[in-house]
Amino acid sequence: MNLRNGQITVGEMLQNPNARKLFHRISPISIGSPIIRAARGMTLNELMRKAKGWMTQEQINEILEELKRA
Repeated sequence: MNLRNGQITVGEMLQNPNARKLFHRISPISIGSPIIRAARGMTLNELMRKAKGWMTQEQINEILEELKRA
C-alpha cells in the first residue's frame, strides 16, 4: 500500500482489506465505532503521533511495515 509519506487517511487505509485485517488484529476498537468514524479523516502521521502514547516505536514501525505490504 502506498502510504503517501504518512498522508494517507485512516478512511483510505480501511478501504484496503489487508489493512482492515491488520487493524482488527492490533486494535480493541471496532471499525464501526464512533471513535474510528471520527478518525477516518486523520492522516497516518497524525495517528502515529497519537499512538506513541500507548505503543512503542518498535510496534509502530512493525505496523508501518505491514501496512506497506498490504
